[in-house]
Amino acid sequence: MILISLLISALYSYILYRKTKPEISLARASFLFSLRLITLWIVLMFLLLPVYKVTRDLLVKPKALVLIDNSASMDLLQEGESKAEQVSNLLDGIKGSLETNFEVEYFNFASSISGNKNNTDLLASIEDLYQRESQTPHEIFLLSDGYFSDNRFSLLKDYPFKINTFEFSNPQKELQAKIVNIRSNRNAYLNEDTPIEISVNNQGKDKLSLEISNDNQLLKRKIIESSEANITKELTNISFEKVGLYNLNIKLLDNGEQVDSSRLVIKVSDNKKKLVMITDSADWDLKFIKDAIKLDNRFSYRYIILKDRVLWEGKKEVSLPDLLADCQLLILNNKNRLIFNQNQNSFLANKIKQGLNLFLIGDIINGLEEYYPVAKSNIDRLYEARIIPGYASKDYTTFAEYLQEADDLPPVKYYYYRLKNTSQEIATFDNMDRSPAITSFRLNTTKVLHFAFQDFWRFSTRVSSNDFNTMIRNILQWLSSQSGQNFLVATDKDGYYFGETVNFTASILDEKGDFISQKNLELIVKNSEGQSVKSDFLLWKSQEYTYKLADLPAGKYTYQVTDLASEQVRNGQFLVYDNSLEMSHLDFNNVALNEISKASGGYHYKSWQSETFKQALEREKIPTQLYREFKILFNNYLLFIVILSFSIELFFRRRWGLI
Repeated sequence: MILISLLISALYSYILYRKTKPEISLARASFLFSLRLITLWIVLMFLLLPVYKVTRDLLVKPKALVLIDNSASMDLLQEGESKAEQVSNLLDGIKGSLETNFEVEYFNFASSISGNKNNTDLLASIEDLYQRESQTPHEIFLLSDGYFSDNRFSLLKDYPFKINTFEFSNPQKELQAKIVNIRSNRNAYLNEDTPIEISVNNQGKDKLSLEISNDNQLLKRKIIESSEANITKELTNISFEKVGLYNLNIKLLDNGEQVDSSRLVIKVSDNKKKLVMITDSADWDLKFIKDAIKLDNRFSYRYIILKDRVLWEGKKEVSLPDLLADCQLLILNNKNRLIFNQNQNSFLANKIKQGLNLFLIGDIINGLEEYYPVAKSNIDRLYEARIIPGYASKDYTTFAEYLQEADDLPPVKYYYYRLKNTSQEIATFDNMDRSPAITSFRLNTTKVLHFAFQDFWRFSTRVSSNDFNTMIRNILQWLSSQSGQNFLVATDKDGYYFGETVNFTASILDEKGDFISQKNLELIVKNSEGQSVKSDFLLWKSQEYTYKLADLPAGKYTYQVTDLASEQVRNGQFLVYDNSLEMSHLDFNNVALNEISKASGGYHYKSWQSETFKQALEREKIPTQLYREFKILFNNYLLFIVILSFSIELFFRRRWGLI
């Protein structure tokens, strides 16, 4: 373009000054020709080439992020030297090799990047980096003692970071048996066995035991079997007899003497949602529903087969009044042989009118026709077709997201029905009549969902099994929730070490399960004496309301969140321990550091093998292209030259009589 614009400018300028009236000397014509050439060339470049690009191929070093733990625990001493000094000495020894092989950026972290030093949260810090680095994959070198408030290291695989960790040697006097990690569900249910997994570094000792107590009441004592492996995982079950918050103190004893302890808070409740499934024959649809339920401890279920109008739970005969006494959701799977007697139909009709929610699968059951969102048609044979979104799909978040992949869903066997006037059509079959496939309607407080097809378990073979299970659980949660249960409030944990941040979350859902924003949710936190320690409003972010509260003194707290518009109130409680995780451990938690590297696909290096580490740092350079752009339109110097050149030409043309 530059050459073309130059040729056009030269040709026009030559024609203009080849002959002039009056004629002028060759020197004067050449001078005016040059001025016109400059003016025209720049103007044409403005029109034809507003941006001039220069591209260069380069090989660049990969980027590495160095995360340095600067929390309070790093200042603890080991034989006169703090853990921070040991980390600093290691970094000084490898810094040159790092910067030779990587473009390195350094970050300090604690509760987050440059956050509160009274708490160490690796996951929060990784999330900060994920946002800062524009979600670009990088390699991370983690320099830490390995003690974190959030040990859900499996979540690290969700980030595009490979995390390399370092193992540090611990002084012999600190190598006593210790509790490495504790895993348990934070929620338990009344009179059910709650599993607690306790990982112990036994250091070769063979007379260790564990004691679990609540408020000085011993709940469990367990002898740890001797093992050649340093790390022993002990699984124990505890059943709780009262509803409430249990502050468990877990002690590790060596010959009866306490050598380590840890805390665990478990919330015990009795509010599982109870589901009943009734079918005329076992099939894959209900099997996949049961598998999804088992992944969510909010639900319990009973599985019933109806044969010759008799209900069987395994080999035991049961009755509908017994089954539905405390049931929130009834799932009826009819493959043409689900037939109730008159008394059973009458009982079901009364329960439905009282608010029993329904998930109906397959053909319409005789005697219960009025509780279906669809009516029978004149066609009674099975057909096969794909499912596509219906008119109301956008109003149901669960189905809207899942049906986006409708083209990938396999065909299913279905029945022809007519949509009732009071019903909503979430999905249809891909046939000429667009007959209803998934429909919903409400009968007073009762919610009804109908799948007019069989074999929807096949959906799990074409899309992520996690997405399929999530869809099933969302359906069950929506249908089993009674009016007023759409306001959900929780803290991220029930027990916090001193210095940790308490994270409050709240969600409000409409009757379709969609999130509602622009609500004023007031939070009030009170201490054990009933005094208010915080009063504020939650903030809306990413489809939920959130609030962070830090630096609370040790004690027991209650909280209340109020929706000021509807006056709905939710209450909860949590504990703040009197000890800090940051001041509890003098050593390095090499077990946790090794877990982090494995979970993220990184390496676990020995800090004392620096030469081996330096060799392992070699990485291939990344081919890339360097772009430079020159924006001609915004170049003020060129504009000045155009104006100056044209003005000089105009002056001499007038002086020499050409105008």
